[in-house]
Amino acid sequence: SVTGVQTCALPIFVPWLPSVIALPLFCYLLPDGPARSVPPFSLPKFLSGFWVNPLAYPDFGWAFLSRFLVLMAAAFLLTYQVFFFIDRLGVAPEDVPGYIFITKLTIGILTVTLTPIAGWLADRFGRIKPFVVLPALSLTAGLLAASVADTLTIFLVAVVLVGIGQAVYAAVDLALCVGVLPDQRNSARYMGVMGIASSLPQSLAPAMAPLLLAIGTGQNFTAMFLCAALFGLFGAATVVPIRKVR
Repeated sequence: SVTGVQTCALPIFVPWLPSVIALPLFCYLLPDGPARSVPPFSLPKFLSGFWVNPLAYPDFGWAFLSRFLVLMAAAFLLTYQVFFFIDRLGVAPEDVPGYIFITKLTIGILTVTLTPIAGWLADRFGRIKPFVVLPALSLTAGLLAASVADTLTIFLVAVVLVGIGQAVYAAVDLALCVGVLPDQRNSARYMGVMGIASSLPQSLAPAMAPLLLAIGTGQNFTAMFLCAALFGLFGAATVVPIRKVR
């Protein structure tokens, strides 16, 4: 019905309404400066901008790899919850949105609560690496729990562990990236490259998951979540060699 369509559209469009005010305000407060002269476009030079030699800048390379692995681990749980509820837990399709709401709400509450606390603690102790390693391990533990979950209770425990990991990790992730930039004068370029480590997992995880699910019965969520847990574990390990950030 028309009423049903309008009701479904409200959660999509209403959150964007503040942008009607925010965007003009942003343009007013941060006006563009005069344009600089730039050299002619060169495709080889453009492509080379995406490459940062990890041998020349090992800390940047380790941070990039850690970020990629940790977010890769998280992507598996976030992407395949619907199928997990239906195929593993036997939830009726019409009831899945309610369960997804519970998991999203849980992660949201943990993020809002723990992220500022973790950020304050990192500043208080002057340490960043522990606040990357520990949440990556929490994320790994949550994925291990998800790999054996056969009830909603166990899966919610897994979601809580993953949510704790994501919340604490979000508090210090950017600080770690900024701390390992090879050249502050080209920070935009290096942060753009680092952004690939966060966007690529969103495409790779859904591409890898069907191969893992196809092992054995064709609904092998255990294999998928165990693989994701390995990503999280390696993501924690690759923070350790970083030297520029404590």
